[in-house]
Order: sequence, then C-alpha cells, then structure tokens
Amino acid sequence: MALAVCLLFSYLNPAHELRFRRLPTTAVPTLPVSLSHQVRLWREYERGSTVIADAYIKPLISSMSAAWSAACRKRDFVPVGAYQVQRR
Repeated sequence: MALAVCLLFSYLNPAHELRFRRLPTTAVPTLPVSLSHQVRLWREYERGSTVIADAYIKPLISSMSAAWSAACRKRDFVPVGAYQVQRR
C-alpha cells in the first residue's frame, strides 16, 4: 500500500502536498508517500501519472532491496551502497 498525491499547482507551491504527507504518516508511519511536486514536470497529467507509478513501485522496490540485503548478509557480504557489495 502506498499513497500518491498530485495537486494541481503544487509545482509552484508544494505547501499543501507537504501537509498531505504528514496526515497519513501520523496514522501509518511506514506508509510510502509520493508527492507530485518532487517530479520535475509542470503538466498535471505527466506529473500525476509519474507520481502514481512511483507510488506503485516504491513498496515493491523496498521489499526487493530488503530481501537483497538479507541475502547478501547471509552469504557474508556487506551492502555498502545502492549497488555496491564488498566481501567481509
């Protein structure tokens, strides 16, 4: 589950989108929230579809990353960065 927020003129003033971020995270602190003002597009359709795609894949990427890190640690590798692994 994730939340995508796309308000019409948020690329000019993101204050309302930032308020939307705080509302659900007080109830569900682990809820991934994607905000359209963070997308560097100014047209609403493009921003909206991009932020929806981002919200859709965030939980998937997060669980895949956690599984990958656990598998690396199990094989005595230490995840250093996003795509770097080094042997202990």
